Amino acid sequence: MKFEKGTCLIVAVLALMFFCMSGVSASASDAQALAEAKKCLKLSGFLETVKATIPKGIEQTIMMIRQAKPLISDKELTQYKDFLQKEMTEGLKELGEKVAVSYAKHYSLDELKELNRLYSTPIGKKIRQSTINLTPELSDAIQVWNIKIVQKAMLQMQKR
Repeated sequence: MKFEKGTCLIVAVLALMFFCMSGVSASASDAQALAEAKKCLKLSGFLETVKATIPKGIEQTIMMIRQAKPLISDKELTQYKDFLQKEMTEGLKELGEKVAVSYAKHYSLDELKELNRLYSTPIGKKIRQSTINLTPELSDAIQVWNIKIVQKAMLQMQKR
């Protein structure tokens, strides 16, 4: 598969943003806290929630590529879509590791254990499933809200 230079840059920047979004440093508190943090991510459904947002993210990325390169072929767009799907799906494990480090850094071992107890209860399981189901919906609502604000700001700027 051959990518053009400009499009490769777009894909590279998007991939970098995806993998760096957690802003995590490499230091973990300790092995036990890290293990509890990983358990917390699993019980909370964090990676499933992120996975649920991947199709929308890919769709938005393809729209951006199409706008930046209006003459791009459908075949090449399909290649980018397949590439993004593969990279994002395979990157979930790495993202989970980074987020677990962040949890271990920002929560005490006792707090992580308490979170894990919560996510093991019926209400915790409901929170997990609801979050997985609601995230794409909420993402759409936030996007519409954001677009309205940007449109208002642009109107304000035009008045000046």
